Amino acid sequence: MTIKRKIQLILLGGWLFISLTGICGLVGMRASNNEIQTIYKENLSTIQKIGRVTELMRNNRIQLLLALQHDPANPEIMKLHDHELTVHTDLVTKNIEEISNIWKEVTSANLDTEEKKLADDFAVKRGSFVKEGLMPVREAILAGKFSEATELTLSKVNPLFKPADEAAKTIHDYESKDALAIYNRAMQNYHRTMGLIIGLVGIAIIGSGLVGLLVIRSVSGGAKVLIEASVAMAQGDLSRRIRLSSKDELGTIGASFDDMADSFSKALNKVAASSTEVAAASNQVLNTAERIATGAEEVAAQSSTVATAGEEMAATSGDIALNCQLAVEGAQELLKLQMTASTLFAIPSTASSSVAQKLVKMPLLSNRWDSVPIKSVRLSQLLKTSPTKPTCWR
Repeated sequence: MTIKRKIQLILLGGWLFISLTGICGLVGMRASNNEIQTIYKENLSTIQKIGRVTELMRNNRIQLLLALQHDPANPEIMKLHDHELTVHTDLVTKNIEEISNIWKEVTSANLDTEEKKLADDFAVKRGSFVKEGLMPVREAILAGKFSEATELTLSKVNPLFKPADEAAKTIHDYESKDALAIYNRAMQNYHRTMGLIIGLVGIAIIGSGLVGLLVIRSVSGGAKVLIEASVAMAQGDLSRRIRLSSKDELGTIGASFDDMADSFSKALNKVAASSTEVAAASNQVLNTAERIATGAEEVAAQSSTVATAGEEMAATSGDIALNCQLAVEGAQELLKLQMTASTLFAIPSTASSSVAQKLVKMPLLSNRWDSVPIKSVRLSQLLKTSPTKPTCWR
């Protein structure tokens, strides 16, 4: 797996954990919100309505007691009221209607078995309170029967109010307990969600940390091996190899490094082999040069001997050339005498020809002396520049 893929997996894992944490948080918040809505809609609303019913029931008792103060038999108390009697009786009727409407809303809700049982019990007791207590007292007051109304208040209204009020209180307590239970469930859900979120965050942190450490370890370990191998090769250890087993970029670099080291080692081996061959050839060349030098020394010695012999031969050739010069001069004198004798005494031609044949070989000597160095040059020049040559040389 490449380093790029590892980093991508780490980022993907982190994104998944964050997404999962967010989803869990949203689900937990939604569940808590639903619980809170349940508390408000079903419990707190019912408790509020029950409280309003209880308040109106008590207000009805108060209104009847205030209506009884309009009794003409008590003019001093009656003077305290500057309004009609019907203000109180009408308010009682209005409160009864409001309580009925509120109770319809309560009973129309989704009640459980216990809530329905308590609601029915309250409805019965409230009905008795209204029918046997409030309405008869109201009618008696409107009829001006204040004594009868007072008696009904004490004998019916007060005794019937207490059970109805206790039934309402029972419903109130039940709704409060139910709300508390729902609240506790909401808090448990909240703590569970928070624990799950914290756990997921912890797992994400630990997991990403471990994976990151593994990636760092693999990268740093591979880089360390590469550095050590490079340093070893720089110091001359060409046998060092990396041999990384990872399939990431570092493994590819390590394999390329090993291939390069193998190729470099092979090239150096070839260079070493070529150096050995060159050294052997150099030795051969050195041996040949030594033999050539020895031969040159021998040739130099022989040349010195030849030069010495040449000098000796040149000296001998000089003597010969001098003798030949004397002979040529004598021959020239002889020719002159021949010419003179031929004129004077008519010497036979055969004798003259014999002398001429002996002198005819002299040009050959002249030609050979041309090649004799140093001392024979003078003789050769004398022979070639002679003013009078015998007839046979021509």
